[in-house]
Amino acid sequence: MRRSTLLVLLVLCLHAASCGKKTETTVPQLADQTATIAEPQAETLFSVKVNGKRGYIDKTGRLVVKPQFDELRWTFDEGIEAFRVGTKWGFIDRTGKIICEPRFDDTGCFSEGLAAVELDDKWGYIDRTGKMVIEPRFQEGSPFAGSVACVQVSGNWGLIGRKGKFILYPQFDWIDGPFDDLMRARQSPNGIFGITFGGAQESRELYVDNTGKVVFRLEAGWVSEGFTEGLTVVSFDKKSGYIDRTGKLVIPLQFDEAEDFNEGMAAVKVNGKWGFVDKSGKMVIRPQFGGTRHWFTEGLVAVMVIDKWGFIDKTGRTVIQPQFDDAWNFADGMAAAKLNGKWGVIDKTGAFAVKPQFDEIRGGSWELIPVRIGEKWGYVEKTGRFVVEPRYDRAQSLYRDLAEVEIDGKTGYIDKTGKYVWEPTK
Repeated sequence: MRRSTLLVLLVLCLHAASCGKKTETTVPQLADQTATIAEPQAETLFSVKVNGKRGYIDKTGRLVVKPQFDELRWTFDEGIEAFRVGTKWGFIDRTGKIICEPRFDDTGCFSEGLAAVELDDKWGYIDRTGKMVIEPRFQEGSPFAGSVACVQVSGNWGLIGRKGKFILYPQFDWIDGPFDDLMRARQSPNGIFGITFGGAQESRELYVDNTGKVVFRLEAGWVSEGFTEGLTVVSFDKKSGYIDRTGKLVIPLQFDEAEDFNEGMAAVKVNGKWGFVDKSGKMVIRPQFGGTRHWFTEGLVAVMVIDKWGFIDKTGRTVIQPQFDDAWNFADGMAAAKLNGKWGVIDKTGAFAVKPQFDEIRGGSWELIPVRIGEKWGYVEKTGRFVVEPRYDRAQSLYRDLAEVEIDGKTGYIDKTGKYVWEPTK
């Protein structure tokens, strides 16, 4: 008999050892798993390429790390960067000093003082000095987060602590996270968490903390990735609702679609129309819109009425009348909007601060806005004045005072005034 559409969520107080292993298995304590990497606020470095080799500059264009590497990860997580020379990977610090010679087949990035590295098709972990602290024995390994890492053994995923001991034995099809300090694990129907609905096999999911303790188990359906404002979307049998971090169903399964919460509100779809609920599940704005950008930002959200976009506030009051072909949500008091096939930028009154004239526009920073006319990219400031006339093949948004640009296969960086701090090279 087919089950009810109600989602069964069981909150369990079980150790991971109970999931297919004998309960006497010792779960490592967190005392030896905690790591805090205190990094001073470091100056941003920007990757450059010269004669096929990679290095780094600072925001003035000064070479900090000489171009000498075939590939870089572009992260400098915890002040350490992975580099490749030939087929092998090593690590450098922010000055370019090699702290670990290239000897690995592949690497991850540093997190909580450790980095995953691959040797001879097996993954292990090194510390910040390059010392192998967890010997390579895994098929795959993720970065540490919350003092645990996801690892794969014989095709199954589990969790280890900082000393390499298993906290959650490998038995799952996959594990991901953390989401608000919880890891999500799933096992297929032929495993211990399989379940049958009307003859159809489905997977189960469970959420565990970084001690391996099961916080809650999802008996059926699926859960959105991550919790926002303490809640996440859960769906089963074509209906969606919300659960909290304990797995409790706090807003019943009643929506055709549901989005994450932001600024205390979430977009939900009922009978083909979008409205908004608060965290108690109250329908604050009745379903009436053909489309929405889903999340309130700065107290407003873009919504579609018939075939035009406008903006409403959290009471449902129309603040900017539907008049645009398309629109993004507001950020820093401005939003991109499309009118008569061209993009511009509006303020919170709905007036165009940058008149619609562009074929494409990119957000990220209104100080220097990438815009495309035809096939070429340029930059305007938030008044609409061109800082750089369209001439680039590719143009990125401003990031930490610089914007990356590409022309004729070469990549460089410009500052807020449009001046090169690094002439395009390749």
